[in-house]
Amino acid sequence: MVKYIKKRWRREPNADIRRLYLATALRCGGFYLPIIVLYNREVMGLSFAQFMFVEAFFAVSMAVLEIPTGYFSDIWQRRTTMIVSAMFWAAAYIWMSVAYGLFDALGVQLLMALGASFSSGTLQAMLYEYLAEEKREHEYRKAEGRRFALGFYGLAFTAPAAGWLYSLDVRLAVILTLGLHLASLLVSLHLREPVRLRRGIEHNAFYDMLKTMRYALYGHREIAAIILLSAIMLCGTKLILWIQQPYYQAAHIPLELYGWLSAGAFLLVAINSQLVHRLEHWMKPVPLLGLIMLTEIGLTLLTGVHVAAVVAPLLLVGQALYGLANPVITDIIIQRSDPARRATILSAQSLSSQFAFTLVSVPYGILSDSGTPGHALLGLSCLLTLCGVPAWLYLCRKVPD
Repeated sequence: MVKYIKKRWRREPNADIRRLYLATALRCGGFYLPIIVLYNREVMGLSFAQFMFVEAFFAVSMAVLEIPTGYFSDIWQRRTTMIVSAMFWAAAYIWMSVAYGLFDALGVQLLMALGASFSSGTLQAMLYEYLAEEKREHEYRKAEGRRFALGFYGLAFTAPAAGWLYSLDVRLAVILTLGLHLASLLVSLHLREPVRLRRGIEHNAFYDMLKTMRYALYGHREIAAIILLSAIMLCGTKLILWIQQPYYQAAHIPLELYGWLSAGAFLLVAINSQLVHRLEHWMKPVPLLGLIMLTEIGLTLLTGVHVAAVVAPLLLVGQALYGLANPVITDIIIQRSDPARRATILSAQSLSSQFAFTLVSVPYGILSDSGTPGHALLGLSCLLTLCGVPAWLYLCRKVPD
Protein backbone atom coordinates (compact mmCIF):
# COMPACT_ATOMS: atom_id res chain seq x y z
CA MET A 1 0.00 0.00 0.00
CA VAL A 2 2.88 2.37 0.85
CA LYS A 3 4.46 1.85 -2.60
CA TYR A 4 1.12 2.52 -4.27
CA ILE A 5 0.68 5.79 -2.35
CA LYS A 6 4.23 6.91 -3.26
CA LYS A 7 3.59 6.16 -6.93
CA ARG A 8 0.37 8.18 -6.93
CA TRP A 9 2.05 11.01 -4.99
CA ARG A 10 4.90 11.35 -7.49
CA ARG A 11 2.53 11.26 -10.45
CA GLU A 12 1.11 14.67 -9.48
CA PRO A 13 3.49 17.36 -10.89
CA ASN A 14 1.90 20.29 -9.02
CA ALA A 15 3.64 20.80 -5.66
CA ASP A 16 0.69 22.84 -4.31
CA ILE A 17 -1.69 19.96 -4.94
CA ARG A 18 0.74 17.54 -3.25
CA ARG A 19 0.78 19.78 -0.16
CA LEU A 20 -3.01 19.85 -0.19
CA TYR A 21 -3.05 16.05 -0.41
CA LEU A 22 -0.64 15.83 2.54
CA ALA A 23 -2.73 18.22 4.64
CA THR A 24 -5.77 16.01 3.94
CA ALA A 25 -3.92 12.80 4.85
CA LEU A 26 -2.74 14.25 8.16
CA ARG A 27 -6.26 15.38 9.15
CA CYS A 28 -7.16 11.83 10.10
CA GLY A 29 -8.15 10.46 13.46
CA GLY A 30 -7.12 6.90 12.79
CA PHE A 31 -5.55 6.40 16.20
CA TYR A 32 -8.74 7.61 17.89
CA LEU A 33 -11.68 6.81 15.61
CA PRO A 34 -11.66 2.99 15.99
CA ILE A 35 -12.07 3.32 19.77
CA ILE A 36 -14.15 6.53 19.87
CA VAL A 37 -17.28 4.94 21.37
CA LEU A 38 -15.24 3.06 23.98
CA TYR A 39 -13.32 6.23 24.88
CA ASN A 40 -16.51 8.24 25.30
CA ARG A 41 -18.06 5.54 27.46
CA GLU A 42 -15.13 4.41 29.61
CA VAL A 43 -13.04 7.60 29.85
CA MET A 44 -15.64 10.36 29.45
CA GLY A 45 -18.54 8.52 31.12
CA LEU A 46 -21.13 8.73 28.29
CA SER A 47 -23.71 6.14 27.27
CA PHE A 48 -24.18 5.40 23.57
CA ALA A 49 -27.37 7.51 23.53
CA GLN A 50 -25.42 10.39 25.11
CA PHE A 51 -22.63 9.84 22.59
CA MET A 52 -25.15 10.15 19.75
CA PHE A 53 -26.53 13.30 21.41
CA VAL A 54 -23.01 14.75 21.42
CA GLU A 55 -22.62 13.82 17.75
CA ALA A 56 -25.98 15.45 17.06
CA PHE A 57 -24.67 18.60 18.74
CA PHE A 58 -21.68 18.43 16.40
CA ALA A 59 -24.06 18.15 13.46
CA VAL A 60 -26.13 21.13 14.69
CA SER A 61 -22.94 23.15 15.13
CA MET A 62 -21.88 22.21 11.61
CA ALA A 63 -25.31 23.18 10.30
CA VAL A 64 -24.96 26.62 11.89
CA LEU A 65 -21.34 27.12 10.84
CA GLU A 66 -21.16 25.54 7.37
CA ILE A 67 -22.57 28.39 5.29
CA PRO A 68 -20.79 31.25 7.15
CA THR A 69 -17.42 29.48 7.03
CA GLY A 70 -17.88 28.53 3.36
CA TYR A 71 -18.80 32.14 2.66
CA PHE A 72 -15.68 33.36 4.48
CA SER A 73 -13.61 30.98 2.39
CA ASP A 74 -15.04 32.59 -0.75
CA ILE A 75 -14.18 36.13 0.36
CA TRP A 76 -11.04 35.42 2.46
CA GLN A 77 -7.94 33.58 1.37
CA ARG A 78 -8.43 29.82 1.07
CA ARG A 79 -5.03 29.37 2.77
CA THR A 80 -6.09 31.42 5.80
CA THR A 81 -9.26 29.35 6.13
CA MET A 82 -7.23 26.11 6.09
CA ILE A 83 -4.87 27.40 8.80
CA VAL A 84 -7.77 28.44 11.04
CA SER A 85 -9.35 25.02 10.53
CA ALA A 86 -6.17 23.19 11.59
CA MET A 87 -5.87 25.37 14.71
CA PHE A 88 -9.41 24.51 15.84
CA TRP A 89 -8.80 20.78 15.28
CA ALA A 90 -5.62 20.89 17.38
CA ALA A 91 -7.41 22.78 20.16
CA ALA A 92 -10.21 20.17 20.15
CA TYR A 93 -7.82 17.28 20.76
CA ILE A 94 -5.97 19.19 23.49
CA TRP A 95 -9.30 19.54 25.32
CA MET A 96 -10.22 15.94 24.52
CA SER A 97 -7.08 14.67 26.28
CA VAL A 98 -8.34 16.02 29.65
CA ALA A 99 -12.11 15.97 29.06
CA TYR A 100 -14.68 14.20 31.23
CA GLY A 101 -18.46 14.34 31.19
CA LEU A 102 -21.14 15.68 28.91
CA PHE A 103 -20.20 19.36 29.18
CA ASP A 104 -16.58 18.75 28.15
CA ALA A 105 -17.73 16.49 25.33
CA LEU A 106 -19.98 19.24 23.95
CA GLY A 107 -17.13 21.76 24.13
CA VAL A 108 -14.80 19.43 22.26
CA GLN A 109 -17.43 18.86 19.57
CA LEU A 110 -17.90 22.61 19.11
CA LEU A 111 -14.18 23.05 18.44
CA MET A 112 -14.24 20.08 16.06
CA ALA A 113 -17.23 21.56 14.24
CA LEU A 114 -15.33 24.83 13.79
CA GLY A 115 -12.34 22.92 12.45
CA ALA A 116 -14.42 20.81 10.09
CA SER A 117 -16.62 23.63 8.82
CA PHE A 118 -13.71 25.93 7.96
CA SER A 119 -12.18 23.23 5.74
CA SER A 120 -15.48 21.88 4.39
CA GLY A 121 -15.84 23.08 0.82
CA THR A 122 -12.50 24.90 0.99
CA LEU A 123 -10.44 21.76 0.32
CA GLN A 124 -12.49 20.87 -2.75
CA ALA A 125 -12.63 24.41 -4.07
CA MET A 126 -8.88 24.90 -3.53
CA LEU A 127 -8.08 21.70 -5.43
CA TYR A 128 -10.30 22.72 -8.34
CA GLU A 129 -8.65 26.16 -8.49
CA TYR A 130 -5.14 24.68 -8.49
CA LEU A 131 -6.19 22.50 -11.44
CA ALA A 132 -7.86 25.45 -13.19
CA GLU A 133 -4.58 27.39 -13.08
CA GLU A 134 -3.10 24.66 -15.30
CA LYS A 135 -6.21 24.21 -17.49
CA ARG A 136 -6.79 20.77 -15.96
CA GLU A 137 -10.37 21.22 -14.74
CA HIS A 138 -11.40 18.04 -16.57
CA GLU A 139 -9.23 16.05 -14.13
CA TYR A 140 -11.14 17.25 -11.09
CA ARG A 141 -13.15 14.11 -10.35
CA LYS A 142 -10.03 11.96 -10.53
CA ALA A 143 -7.98 14.42 -8.44
CA GLU A 144 -10.73 14.85 -5.84
CA GLY A 145 -11.07 11.08 -5.56
CA ARG A 146 -7.31 10.87 -4.99
CA ARG A 147 -7.36 13.67 -2.37
CA PHE A 148 -10.29 12.09 -0.60
CA ALA A 149 -8.64 8.66 -0.77
CA LEU A 150 -5.39 9.85 0.81
CA GLY A 151 -7.27 10.92 3.93
CA PHE A 152 -8.64 7.40 4.30
CA TYR A 153 -5.29 5.81 3.46
CA GLY A 154 -4.00 7.78 6.45
CA LEU A 155 -6.84 6.37 8.55
CA ALA A 156 -6.18 2.82 7.31
CA PHE A 157 -2.47 3.16 8.10
CA THR A 158 -3.00 4.35 11.70
CA ALA A 159 -6.20 2.47 12.68
CA PRO A 160 -4.65 -1.00 13.38
CA ALA A 161 -2.73 0.48 16.33
CA ALA A 162 -5.84 1.93 17.98
CA GLY A 163 -6.85 -1.05 20.11
CA TRP A 164 -3.26 -1.70 21.19
CA LEU A 165 -2.70 1.96 22.11
CA TYR A 166 -5.95 2.01 24.09
CA SER A 167 -4.82 -1.04 26.08
CA LEU A 168 -1.51 0.73 26.92
CA ASP A 169 -3.04 4.08 27.91
CA VAL A 170 -6.61 5.18 27.26
CA ARG A 171 -5.50 8.71 26.26
CA LEU A 172 -2.52 7.76 24.11
CA ALA A 173 -4.56 7.52 20.90
CA VAL A 174 -5.94 11.03 21.47
CA ILE A 175 -2.46 12.49 22.04
CA LEU A 176 -1.05 10.90 18.87
CA THR A 177 -4.04 12.17 16.86
CA LEU A 178 -3.28 15.66 18.20
CA GLY A 179 0.24 15.27 16.80
CA LEU A 180 -1.17 14.54 13.35
CA HIS A 181 -3.30 17.70 13.42
CA LEU A 182 -0.32 19.81 14.49
CA ALA A 183 1.59 18.41 11.51
CA SER A 184 -1.38 19.32 9.28
CA LEU A 185 -1.17 22.88 10.62
CA LEU A 186 2.49 23.09 9.61
CA VAL A 187 1.67 21.88 6.09
CA SER A 188 -1.23 24.35 5.82
CA LEU A 189 1.17 27.19 6.61
CA HIS A 190 3.09 26.29 3.43
CA LEU A 191 0.04 26.24 1.13
CA ARG A 192 -0.10 28.84 -1.63
CA GLU A 193 -3.25 30.85 -2.27
CA PRO A 194 -4.64 29.77 -5.67
CA VAL A 195 -5.54 32.23 -8.41
CA ARG A 196 -9.33 32.47 -8.43
CA LEU A 197 -12.35 34.63 -8.99
CA ARG A 198 -13.04 36.37 -5.69
CA ARG A 199 -16.17 38.33 -5.02
CA GLY A 200 -16.82 41.27 -2.79
CA ILE A 201 -19.74 41.70 -0.41
CA GLU A 202 -22.73 42.96 -2.37
CA HIS A 203 -24.80 44.37 0.52
CA ASN A 204 -23.79 42.58 3.69
CA ALA A 205 -22.52 39.13 4.62
CA PHE A 206 -25.92 37.79 5.71
CA TYR A 207 -27.59 38.98 2.49
CA ASP A 208 -24.84 37.37 0.40
CA MET A 209 -25.19 34.02 2.18
CA LEU A 210 -28.97 34.01 1.71
CA LYS A 211 -28.54 34.87 -1.95
CA THR A 212 -26.15 31.94 -2.41
CA MET A 213 -28.59 29.58 -0.70
CA ARG A 214 -31.36 30.79 -2.98
CA TYR A 215 -29.06 30.27 -5.97
CA ALA A 216 -28.36 26.69 -4.91
CA LEU A 217 -31.81 25.59 -3.75
CA TYR A 218 -34.18 27.54 -6.00
CA GLY A 219 -32.28 28.91 -8.96
CA HIS A 220 -30.63 25.58 -9.79
CA ARG A 221 -32.97 22.73 -8.95
CA GLU A 222 -30.46 20.10 -10.10
CA ILE A 223 -28.11 21.28 -7.33
CA ALA A 224 -30.98 21.18 -4.84
CA ALA A 225 -31.78 17.61 -5.94
CA ILE A 226 -28.24 16.32 -5.41
CA ILE A 227 -28.02 18.12 -2.04
CA LEU A 228 -31.23 16.37 -0.94
CA LEU A 229 -30.00 12.92 -1.96
CA SER A 230 -26.56 13.45 -0.45
CA ALA A 231 -28.15 14.41 2.88
CA ILE A 232 -29.83 11.00 3.09
CA MET A 233 -27.02 8.85 1.69
CA LEU A 234 -24.13 10.39 3.63
CA CYS A 235 -26.16 10.51 6.84
CA GLY A 236 -26.70 6.77 6.40
CA THR A 237 -23.00 5.99 5.97
CA LYS A 238 -22.19 8.06 9.07
CA LEU A 239 -24.77 6.18 11.16
CA ILE A 240 -23.29 2.89 9.92
CA LEU A 241 -19.87 4.09 11.11
CA TRP A 242 -21.02 4.96 14.65
CA ILE A 243 -22.93 1.71 15.18
CA GLN A 244 -19.92 -0.48 14.41
CA GLN A 245 -18.31 -0.56 17.86
CA PRO A 246 -21.59 -1.33 19.75
CA TYR A 247 -22.29 -3.96 17.07
CA TYR A 248 -18.86 -5.56 17.57
CA GLN A 249 -19.46 -5.69 21.31
CA ALA A 250 -22.89 -7.28 20.83
CA ALA A 251 -21.33 -9.80 18.42
CA HIS A 252 -18.53 -10.57 20.94
CA ILE A 253 -15.68 -9.48 18.68
CA PRO A 254 -12.39 -8.92 20.63
CA LEU A 255 -11.25 -5.32 21.23
CA GLU A 256 -7.89 -6.00 19.59
CA LEU A 257 -9.63 -6.50 16.24
CA TYR A 258 -11.49 -3.16 16.25
CA GLY A 259 -8.57 -1.24 14.76
CA TRP A 260 -7.98 -3.82 12.06
CA LEU A 261 -11.65 -3.87 11.10
CA SER A 262 -11.69 -0.07 10.95
CA ALA A 263 -8.52 -0.12 8.85
CA GLY A 264 -10.23 -2.45 6.39
CA ALA A 265 -13.20 -0.10 6.10
CA PHE A 266 -11.00 2.99 5.66
CA LEU A 267 -8.93 1.19 3.02
CA LEU A 268 -12.11 0.30 1.11
CA VAL A 269 -13.27 3.94 1.29
CA ALA A 270 -9.91 5.11 -0.04
CA ILE A 271 -9.83 2.62 -2.92
CA ASN A 272 -13.44 3.34 -3.85
CA SER A 273 -12.96 7.11 -3.89
CA GLN A 274 -9.76 6.87 -5.92
CA LEU A 275 -11.18 4.51 -8.54
CA VAL A 276 -14.75 5.79 -8.76
CA HIS A 277 -13.91 7.91 -11.84
CA ARG A 278 -13.23 4.67 -13.74
CA LEU A 279 -16.85 3.61 -13.25
CA GLU A 280 -17.85 6.43 -15.63
CA HIS A 281 -16.97 4.08 -18.48
CA TRP A 282 -19.74 1.70 -17.40
CA MET A 283 -22.26 3.80 -15.50
CA LYS A 284 -23.28 7.45 -15.44
CA PRO A 285 -23.30 9.38 -12.13
CA VAL A 286 -27.03 9.35 -11.36
CA PRO A 287 -27.59 5.60 -11.95
CA LEU A 288 -24.41 4.94 -9.94
CA LEU A 289 -25.83 6.85 -6.97
CA GLY A 290 -29.02 4.78 -7.25
CA LEU A 291 -27.02 1.56 -7.12
CA ILE A 292 -25.12 2.81 -4.07
CA MET A 293 -28.40 3.66 -2.35
CA LEU A 294 -29.85 0.18 -2.96
CA THR A 295 -26.63 -1.43 -1.69
CA GLU A 296 -26.77 0.68 1.47
CA ILE A 297 -30.36 -0.41 2.09
CA GLY A 298 -29.49 -4.09 1.59
CA LEU A 299 -26.48 -4.01 3.91
CA THR A 300 -28.35 -2.36 6.80
CA LEU A 301 -31.18 -4.87 6.40
CA LEU A 302 -28.89 -7.91 6.42
CA THR A 303 -26.82 -6.78 9.42
CA GLY A 304 -29.94 -5.72 11.33
CA VAL A 305 -31.80 -9.01 10.99
CA HIS A 306 -29.25 -10.98 13.02
CA VAL A 307 -26.38 -9.47 15.06
CA ALA A 308 -23.44 -11.82 14.52
CA ALA A 309 -19.70 -11.69 13.84
CA VAL A 310 -20.16 -13.43 10.49
CA VAL A 311 -22.12 -10.48 9.02
CA ALA A 312 -20.21 -7.71 10.83
CA PRO A 313 -17.87 -7.12 7.81
CA LEU A 314 -20.91 -5.93 5.83
CA LEU A 315 -20.87 -2.81 8.02
CA LEU A 316 -17.40 -2.06 6.68
CA VAL A 317 -18.74 -2.26 3.13
CA GLY A 318 -21.60 0.04 4.10
CA GLN A 319 -19.14 2.60 5.43
CA ALA A 320 -16.99 2.19 2.30
CA LEU A 321 -19.92 3.30 0.12
CA TYR A 322 -19.08 6.81 1.32
CA GLY A 323 -15.94 6.63 -0.80
CA LEU A 324 -18.03 5.99 -3.91
CA ALA A 325 -20.81 8.49 -3.26
CA ASN A 326 -18.94 11.56 -2.02
CA PRO A 327 -16.68 12.25 -5.07
CA VAL A 328 -19.61 11.75 -7.46
CA ILE A 329 -21.84 14.12 -5.46
CA THR A 330 -19.08 16.73 -5.22
CA ASP A 331 -18.36 16.56 -8.95
CA ILE A 332 -22.02 17.04 -9.91
CA ILE A 333 -22.13 20.17 -7.72
CA ILE A 334 -18.75 21.51 -8.89
CA GLN A 335 -19.70 21.25 -12.55
CA ARG A 336 -22.98 23.13 -12.04
CA SER A 337 -22.08 25.88 -9.57
CA ASP A 338 -20.93 29.48 -9.96
CA PRO A 339 -17.11 29.55 -9.39
CA ALA A 340 -17.40 32.59 -7.11
CA ARG A 341 -19.85 30.72 -4.82
CA ARG A 342 -18.40 27.22 -5.07
CA ALA A 343 -17.17 26.79 -1.48
CA THR A 344 -20.45 28.15 -0.07
CA ILE A 345 -22.52 25.70 -2.13
CA LEU A 346 -20.29 22.76 -1.19
CA SER A 347 -20.73 23.80 2.43
CA ALA A 348 -24.50 23.82 1.87
CA GLN A 349 -24.26 20.23 0.68
CA SER A 350 -22.32 19.27 3.82
CA LEU A 351 -24.83 21.22 5.94
CA SER A 352 -27.70 19.15 4.57
CA SER A 353 -26.02 15.92 5.67
CA GLN A 354 -25.38 17.34 9.13
CA PHE A 355 -29.01 18.46 9.42
CA ALA A 356 -30.28 15.00 8.46
CA PHE A 357 -27.93 13.40 10.99
CA THR A 358 -29.18 15.78 13.69
CA LEU A 359 -32.76 14.63 13.19
CA VAL A 360 -31.97 10.92 13.18
CA SER A 361 -28.96 10.38 15.47
CA VAL A 362 -30.53 10.62 18.95
CA PRO A 363 -33.50 8.28 18.20
CA TYR A 364 -30.97 5.97 16.55
CA GLY A 365 -28.85 5.90 19.73
CA ILE A 366 -31.86 5.36 21.98
CA LEU A 367 -33.05 2.51 19.76
CA SER A 368 -29.65 0.84 20.04
CA ASP A 369 -29.46 1.29 23.85
CA SER A 370 -33.03 0.12 24.51
CA GLY A 371 -32.85 -2.80 22.08
CA THR A 372 -29.83 -3.97 20.14
CA PRO A 373 -27.63 -2.44 17.41
CA GLY A 374 -29.58 -4.65 15.02
CA HIS A 375 -32.80 -2.78 15.81
CA ALA A 376 -31.09 0.53 15.04
CA LEU A 377 -29.84 -0.83 11.70
CA LEU A 378 -33.31 -2.10 10.76
CA GLY A 379 -34.70 1.35 11.53
CA LEU A 380 -31.99 2.90 9.32
CA SER A 381 -32.88 0.49 6.50
CA CYS A 382 -36.52 1.61 6.64
CA LEU A 383 -35.49 5.27 6.69
CA LEU A 384 -33.25 4.88 3.64
CA THR A 385 -36.02 3.08 1.76
CA LEU A 386 -38.74 5.62 2.59
CA CYS A 387 -36.61 8.75 2.04
CA GLY A 388 -33.64 7.76 -0.10
CA VAL A 389 -35.42 6.08 -2.99
CA PRO A 390 -37.87 9.00 -3.58
CA ALA A 391 -34.94 11.45 -3.36
CA TRP A 392 -33.04 9.50 -6.03
CA LEU A 393 -36.10 9.43 -8.30
CA TYR A 394 -36.38 13.20 -7.90
CA LEU A 395 -32.70 13.54 -8.84
CA CYS A 396 -33.32 11.45 -11.97
CA ARG A 397 -35.90 14.04 -13.09
CA LYS A 398 -33.65 17.06 -12.42
CA VAL A 399 -30.32 15.68 -13.70
CA PRO A 400 -31.14 13.51 -16.73
CA ASP A 401 -28.12 11.63 -18.14
